[in-house]
Amino acid sequence: MPLVNVGIAISTKDDLPEAAKEAAKKAKEQLKGKTPKLLMFFCVFTYPPETYQKALEAIYEVFDNKDIPLVGGNVLGFFAKDRYYFDVEMFGKGLARIMKGLARVIPQLRFKGASLIALHSDYFSVGTGIGKDAFKNPQKAGEACIKMALENLEYNPSIAYLAMLKKGAKDITRFRPLSALLLTPGMTPQKEILDQEIIDGIISFAKRTLRLAGGGVSDGVTVRATKDGHLFFNKEVHKEAVISVVFGSDLEIGYGIATGAEALPERVVITKAKGHIVYELNQRPPIEVLREIYEKYSDKKIEDFLNLEMYLMLKGYVMGITDLKGGFYWPFVFTEIVEGKYLRAFFPMKEGVGLSFVRVAPQSAQKATIQAVKDMIEDAKTDDFGFVFFASCALRGQILGRKYLQEMEVIKETLKNKNLPVFGICSNGEQATYKTSEPRASSFSISMMGISNRLISEIG
Repeated sequence: MPLVNVGIAISTKDDLPEAAKEAAKKAKEQLKGKTPKLLMFFCVFTYPPETYQKALEAIYEVFDNKDIPLVGGNVLGFFAKDRYYFDVEMFGKGLARIMKGLARVIPQLRFKGASLIALHSDYFSVGTGIGKDAFKNPQKAGEACIKMALENLEYNPSIAYLAMLKKGAKDITRFRPLSALLLTPGMTPQKEILDQEIIDGIISFAKRTLRLAGGGVSDGVTVRATKDGHLFFNKEVHKEAVISVVFGSDLEIGYGIATGAEALPERVVITKAKGHIVYELNQRPPIEVLREIYEKYSDKKIEDFLNLEMYLMLKGYVMGITDLKGGFYWPFVFTEIVEGKYLRAFFPMKEGVGLSFVRVAPQSAQKATIQAVKDMIEDAKTDDFGFVFFASCALRGQILGRKYLQEMEVIKETLKNKNLPVFGICSNGEQATYKTSEPRASSFSISMMGISNRLISEIG
């Protein structure tokens, strides 16, 4: 018998408030009278922002309970009900016109949509929090969002219950640190992702008591970068904010993260950096050092450095930071040339850190999805899950191509459960907990959280 009740519903209506209302009704029906502990609402970014507020109001009208917390945002795309919903114009305007025309006749070809996820269980409680002005002060926003979430978290009697039953120390130690889901605002106008600074703020308050997974939202794609996005918190719409969801759970919750990045022979060391700007690699100008590496792997002569990097990036060649646990790489890209000679990176860089040149090939990217599931199973000590949420990087979509549409299928096949409720977003930056390390920001990754159907005290 499942211990997690899940309603996942989709609407492809062109009017977002109507789509939100339709999805909410369907999700509510799936819960069969149970009151959700959490609502999650995501829509493709092409809906007009001025309709977001009315969409949230429509959802609360359906559930008729203003106390149910709601989180979400607009995204490049989302995975639900064994399909991927996204803006078809990302395939180009010509093909988009054809697909939109066919969709008027064949509803199955409508890819634009909105989704409502309703979660309930008698075995977990939820606390939600928001931190504002994340681009102005990301650490403060991270600290504020997690502090609010923990303050809103209802009392969880699990540990007290075990003590009352006089369980032994072995049972008590099975209780894990708090589990969390994170939604971040995406890329700044300066082409930086501030997820790591946000996480640093979270860690400064929560210390080592928290594990998390999540992804960034987006308002769309520019020539070289994604845009920051809108976030939904209860009935409010926000920009430049971060949202956390903390679970106080009697159910085991597992995490998985994988990139599929495989190291190539080239390595460099950051010899001078501050914040997101790299001033030296191997005590030389960074563009000089990287061009020597990039041109070894490029089958085209491309003079412009950023175009050369983008060409290789689309083939899966990027720089990666080696995890302290070894054998795992956190890929990232450089987004801008600063003052004609320095490089801006997705994430903050530290002097003395070694970088490896890595490749995320299509086959290894799909294997990464399987690996993330296996890590989640190992972490939760069970393969019996009631709900799985994942964030799959938009850059993975560039690498995987059509196979990106199979993310949900691969997850369900790996867990051997075709009816498993799974929901995912095409993310603009990811956050993850890799094994026993502290949470950190990532890119090119698939980050995963699964709420199991097993009580912690029942798992050996």
